[in-house]
Amino acid sequence: YNTKPVQCYVCLQYNHIAKYCKIKQQMCARCGDNHQADKCNAAPDTWKCLNCKGSHLATSNECPKYKEQEKRLINAVNQYTAPAT
Repeated sequence: YNTKPVQCYVCLQYNHIAKYCKIKQQMCARCGDNHQADKCNAAPDTWKCLNCKGSHLATSNECPKYKEQEKRLINAVNQYTAPAT
């Protein structure tokens, strides 16, 4: 089962994909501004996650919001795949 959270590559939020994103301007995974990450000049020590405001990329699997989403998925998988008693 896939327990990797779905993350939109446009707004970098969880639980939807770009096709259904309401924000049409791409957000930077490094600094959170309105530009693509490959056009970002932010130094690694200034990176700011859009999801938790931590000092890592918004796409990091170390982000507390990522871990929270992952835990929700694991719980859902376990709930629906638990053997009947």
